[in-house]
Amino acid sequence: MLRALPDETAAAPAQATRHLTADLPHEGFTEFAEWAAGEADLTDAQALLAGLVAASLDQNSATIRVETEARVRSYHVPAGPLGGITRVEPETPADLTLRDLRQSRISTLALGAENHPVLTLTANAGGLTLTLECTGDALSAPQAIALLSGFAGRMEQPLRHLL
Repeated sequence: MLRALPDETAAAPAQATRHLTADLPHEGFTEFAEWAAGEADLTDAQALLAGLVAASLDQNSATIRVETEARVRSYHVPAGPLGGITRVEPETPADLTLRDLRQSRISTLALGAENHPVLTLTANAGGLTLTLECTGDALSAPQAIALLSGFAGRMEQPLRHLL
């Protein structure tokens, strides 16, 4: 006598993983961070990165987790000037994680999607490679493209995007 087996195909379909990459031949962020430190006393370069990526999310405010090889910091980024960015506890749930691996030897990566979008910066021949990984339920394809395109533009010409 055969018993009824559970239908494995009835399980929820897996969400598509989005993996987008943008190569920038040069970046303007380093010079911008130096200018912001000298002219506006904005000395936390990670907070500036958080501000640029949050502006690319097209939300009123966001919590951005910034990871480097050495540390993890989280920031609340409200709409408005970069001076309004504040540090929050690292355990605060993030809307996006930004991995800044520009100072590492890593040149490419594909780690897989997490429970929120992850944008990674790696150095390449004088420029940057930006890699966005997320699930389909975190960002639609048009949202993922807009986020990566917007952030790439901000990393190339940060001052232009502040105007």
